Amino acid sequence: MAVKLLRSEILTTNRPDGSGGIEPFPTWNLMMKNIYPLGAFPLEPNGFRFEIQYRDDQTGIPSNTLQNAQTTAIANTPLLQVMNLDRLDQTQFQTPDGFFDYVEGITVDSQNGFVIFPSSEPFGTGLEAKLDIQADIDLFVFNELYLDTKINVKNNNQDKDKFFLKGYFKGQNSGGIPLGAFNVPRGSVTVTAGGRQLVEGVDFVVDYQLGRVQILDPGLQSSGIPIQVSTENNAVFNQQRKTFMGVDIEHKFNEDFIVGGTVLNVNERPLTPKVNFGTEPINNTMLGLNMDFSSEVPILTKLINKLPFVDTDAPSNLAVRADMAYLIPGSPSGIDVTGGATAYVDDFEASQIPISLLTPLQWFTASTPRGSEANLNGEANDV
Repeated sequence: MAVKLLRSEILTTNRPDGSGGIEPFPTWNLMMKNIYPLGAFPLEPNGFRFEIQYRDDQTGIPSNTLQNAQTTAIANTPLLQVMNLDRLDQTQFQTPDGFFDYVEGITVDSQNGFVIFPSSEPFGTGLEAKLDIQADIDLFVFNELYLDTKINVKNNNQDKDKFFLKGYFKGQNSGGIPLGAFNVPRGSVTVTAGGRQLVEGVDFVVDYQLGRVQILDPGLQSSGIPIQVSTENNAVFNQQRKTFMGVDIEHKFNEDFIVGGTVLNVNERPLTPKVNFGTEPINNTMLGLNMDFSSEVPILTKLINKLPFVDTDAPSNLAVRADMAYLIPGSPSGIDVTGGATAYVDDFEASQIPISLLTPLQWFTASTPRGSEANLNGEANDV
């Protein structure tokens, strides 16, 4: 029986050995670095597609092969086959077919939603074993991925961070369909399947507080019909002040002639003077003018009666109605900067990390990753 560590709480890869050198943490080599969670479980073989791609610097377009590799056997071989993830066909015979081998317990863990690479370091020693030319090893092999923490590797090795895992899958989520909002107003959720509107309580139920829709009809879930969900969105903490007011005035000159005017204003006041792009508050005013004239015109009846074969006593009426509206857009003075309304794409305030002097700092000794220059010299850095 072999026990492997999926994730360690230790964020450093090496430690001082007590004699001036460094040694790797015992837990680091126990971590499973060849298992990638997909974020959904359980998985289904039907409709599962998985592909490995590499983005070349010359073209900038991801490809499923290492096109510029000098190793002849690798240049035109799909990366799925290079990583030993395509060795069988659909009938489970040993013939690559260009598709990911969905083998339960070997390449996938359906219950937990994991994709498993056969090699313990697929983009490091696993890829290096397939390359014969040193130039290819220096260009493509990503050993640093397995020698340091994720954040350090991403910041310090951008020239090697060019592999992508791409595909799509079907998964079962007992939590339902998320609405992307909380405290949803009751009765505001609309669910359609293939253009047909579903009935709440019969075809689906809604958790309005958590914002999730659960489909009740199992036949609808297994049919593959696309399900669309729409809702009104109530923000969790909506404290923005909005004012809407208007005045409508009508003056009746006589029984036939009426003139009216309308003024409407909607004003939103932001919580802070820094508003995000796309959510700018408004201060709009609309002006309206209407006129209504209606009167009996006997002369029209007389003119009609002059036509041959026409003789009528019905009264003739003339009615005229006109409406006009004009919008004056504006913005509240609270977001004005140097006399103009301003929105922020990003003010970068969230990127600041304040450190309080009241909080005691915990100093500790750490060391450089295995394989670095300081490590080779037997040195350790104090952090």
